[in-house]
Amino acid sequence: MKGNRIAVFGSGQGAQATAGHLALMGHSVNLYDLPQFAGALQKTKETGKIEMTDTIKGVGKINLVTTDVKEALRDVTVIFVIARSNADTLFAEACAPYVEDGQVIILGAGNCGSLDFVNVFRKKGVKKDIIFAEMPSLPYGCRFDEPTSPGGPPRVRIFFTAPNAVGVFPAKRTDEVVARMREFYPDTIGLTNV
Repeated sequence: MKGNRIAVFGSGQGAQATAGHLALMGHSVNLYDLPQFAGALQKTKETGKIEMTDTIKGVGKINLVTTDVKEALRDVTVIFVIARSNADTLFAEACAPYVEDGQVIILGAGNCGSLDFVNVFRKKGVKKDIIFAEMPSLPYGCRFDEPTSPGGPPRVRIFFTAPNAVGVFPAKRTDEVVARMREFYPDTIGLTNV
């Protein structure tokens, strides 16, 4: 199914590769990072695009590039957190007031970050129906490259795509999340737990 509304949290090469590739697949992608990292999003914000080379080639058109988490989360169904695991608590605190029922939060290279999200959401009294999931690694091996042209969009060289597996919290909803993940990564398998 195409046309999902997705938020990708982060501004590094992994987040930009994820956002660009999902946009290239036809999904509507909002790219968000914390306000202190606005500079890392500047080129993407100016151009509205991310170029990918090597194993995945093309230019993904990004729906929204923002440091406003409320705006980034509006009407999205899946949130990919593709950032260093030491930022999980910061992202959880930022998004807790704005999450919506039915959203799935998927952490790339999770390192039990879903438990950080659960703890923050509990402390903040979030009562929404949110599913948390983690991948054991980033979905792509990638690095930033020089833009193709001066003033052009950020360029990410994707060396390989990682096998996609996902652990889910609560684990009883694993099949539900695997089905959602297969809309983006058809080879996704479920793990026993996070």
